[in-house]
Amino acid sequence: MEKIKSYKAISVGWQRCIFYIIALLPHRTHVLRLCFASFMCIGFSIKTNVYAYQTSLPAYRADGYITITPYDAVGREVPDQIIRRNFTISVQGRQWLLKSADADDSYHLCGCDGTNVYCLYLYPKAAALSVPGTISEGLYPFDPGTTLVTLPWLAFASAPYLDLLGKSNSVSTMPAPWTMPRVDPAAYIYSLEVSRLDEDPRLPQKISFRVSDTLLTSSVHSEHLNTGKYYRAFIDNRTRALIWYKDGFVGGDYVATEVTNWMGMTLPVTAELRRYAPERAGGLFEVHSLTVTNFSQSDVTSYIPTSGSIISIVDQRFQDVKSGVDYIQYQISDNKWPNKQDASLLPIKEATERQKEREQLWDEASSAKTIVLLIIGLTTIVPLSVLLWKYWIGKHRTKH
Repeated sequence: MEKIKSYKAISVGWQRCIFYIIALLPHRTHVLRLCFASFMCIGFSIKTNVYAYQTSLPAYRADGYITITPYDAVGREVPDQIIRRNFTISVQGRQWLLKSADADDSYHLCGCDGTNVYCLYLYPKAAALSVPGTISEGLYPFDPGTTLVTLPWLAFASAPYLDLLGKSNSVSTMPAPWTMPRVDPAAYIYSLEVSRLDEDPRLPQKISFRVSDTLLTSSVHSEHLNTGKYYRAFIDNRTRALIWYKDGFVGGDYVATEVTNWMGMTLPVTAELRRYAPERAGGLFEVHSLTVTNFSQSDVTSYIPTSGSIISIVDQRFQDVKSGVDYIQYQISDNKWPNKQDASLLPIKEATERQKEREQLWDEASSAKTIVLLIIGLTTIVPLSVLLWKYWIGKHRTKH
């Protein structure tokens, strides 16, 4: 609370200075003075309230499980394919740390420090020399592209993201949480219809993901898609599947089906993310449900995930459509995830850009080589075909 008090004191000090300036304006500008003063009061009030929201709410922890239920083409549950996995998420303002179980004792460990999202995939049974990790810029967990991560995030940690939705160039919409947003254009075809719980932290109550013709057209050019040669075949396949989607189609919806008040906050106890299939005439495809078994105070001191092994990082913060760079790769051994401006990353970034240039030149050369070979082939085959045709005609005439 000390930070909030000091921030308010600074705000009041600035307000007084501005009001003194306003008071010196000519008397005939009283309307201007009134409008300016009102604007400054509102502006500082909003700024103080946002800061208070981010720091004053208690840190909490939610423990529970996620159930993924698939449906067949006629709308029946497929019981032998139902998946159930446990999760734990700790949240404080824009920061969160999530541990979500996956198959065979492996698990996802993802966290956000309010600026970047960091993810690890840990498999204790494997004697690996390193563990895979990713970094992405912003508040949304783009990786690893599973509702085992995105559903708890949506239920408990998405409020700061929703606050920015439509107000920031970098947060114009939300990727569909059931997709793999690095390789699936369908992640970016939906406009959002959002209603939120009235009480802090104003988590989502309901979100509908509705196809937009404009987004359907632009989705294949999303700056978040990886475009390297290793992803092209999959992205091309997913792009062809967009033919099923029509303007206005609801691809999925999220609903907080039951909420509770815990420490003055309204939090979901159960929630569902329902996914619909356009190729099934909009029928149900999957239901991803979340159930909380316990809320408690969080004792997390750092929201950045750690590992006892070397971490092999795919850093998506350097993704650049113009240069064709999807990410840079490097390793850390001390759990000190570097910030984007770290000097040690610059040579890695430059080396990646040079490698990408070489790949593009090779692709262009390969295309040119293919064209040349095609021309050579045509210039060889066509004359040869003509000669063979003349030979056949001559032979045919000789017989007659």
